[in-house]
Amino acid sequence: MTATLVQVPVASAAPANPSDGQLRSAGAQVAQRAAAVGRLTAQVASKDAEIQRLQDLAELAMEQYNKAQADLQAADAAQQRTKVAATAAQAEVRRSRQAAQDFARSAYVAGGLVGSYGALFTAANPTEFLLRADYVGYTSRHQVDLLGQVDRAKVRNANADSAARLAVVERRLAAAEADRAKVVAARRVADSRTQLTALRAQKASLEAELEQARVRANGLRAERRRYEAWRQEQAAAAARERARQAELRRKVGAGASHGGSGTWTGGRGGWSAAKGEFVARAALRWLGQPYAWGGGNAQGPTYGVNGPDGGWNDSQVYGFDCSGLTLWAWAQAGAPLPHYSGYQYFQGSVHPSVGGLMPGDLVFWSYDGTAGGIHHVAIYLGGGQIIQAPQSGDVVKISSMWYSGYFGAVRPGS
Repeated sequence: MTATLVQVPVASAAPANPSDGQLRSAGAQVAQRAAAVGRLTAQVASKDAEIQRLQDLAELAMEQYNKAQADLQAADAAQQRTKVAATAAQAEVRRSRQAAQDFARSAYVAGGLVGSYGALFTAANPTEFLLRADYVGYTSRHQVDLLGQVDRAKVRNANADSAARLAVVERRLAAAEADRAKVVAARRVADSRTQLTALRAQKASLEAELEQARVRANGLRAERRRYEAWRQEQAAAAARERARQAELRRKVGAGASHGGSGTWTGGRGGWSAAKGEFVARAALRWLGQPYAWGGGNAQGPTYGVNGPDGGWNDSQVYGFDCSGLTLWAWAQAGAPLPHYSGYQYFQGSVHPSVGGLMPGDLVFWSYDGTAGGIHHVAIYLGGGQIIQAPQSGDVVKISSMWYSGYFGAVRPGS
């Protein structure tokens, strides 16, 4: 293909050329506008940081609800186990009591001689005396053993009953904590959303002022730029056209390839680089899936939850929250994770540094720099990129790693 240059016609008249005095005045105005832009930029950055802090608080409250739900499930399981133990102990008491009653009945039918020391003195001869003594000793020991079994069974039953009562108390405490966490989360999110709305309105106003300042500053320089550019316009237009045609030639034959996540066949135990890459690819399946707080499990997206006072409402949203997405991705490689980012951080013995991150590693952010303050988790893809379920109203997406509030990483199964 032969490139053809487009010839730009010469302008009929040169644009106005400001005088030096006009340029000096324009320069002073540009400096003033530049200073104003700098002040506005600093204010916008400050507001952005405050918005992120409030969002971190809301996400932390959401994850605390997930934790309370996990603790409540554990208390339910403990109660079921103690109920089974109490039932077994009660059955043992009944069996021991029945054995004691049977023994007493047998002694009564035997005429009261069994276990009676008076029977020793009615023996006809020494041989009968010894036989009766042995029998009386045997029956006495047997009766004592039965009574001991009843006592021990009662103790075991009492212990099992106490354990059952304790499990009930723990369950109620866990339920109360879950309700409290949910109410607290609702209040925090509602408050945060209100503050975020106000901050974003302020930010939008500042950005509008910043744009106006830029427009004014650019206008002060526009005439001189137009004049200086006029004599070079034809050459510049030709250069742009050559560059455009070269770009078109480079694009000829360009294509794209696509791949899928497939099915993991490498076994369930441990960690490997191949498993981590598989997990990272698998998560890409859900790009664009809505964020739903409390949503997601090992089978895929689920409906989220909502606050009792309407602070947030994800109960009609079908998707994932941050720890729900990571839970699903690692479940595809046979590695189950709890639905709580704070617990997920401890699901491996290797916590790689930022420079040692590999695809599939889970990366975490903490509000206060501790494991207890973890409020967000994502999957590392490689090349400084992550896939995450960010927040309500957003979708699963690929983002660049950020390090404000970054806490650390874990390699699940390591």
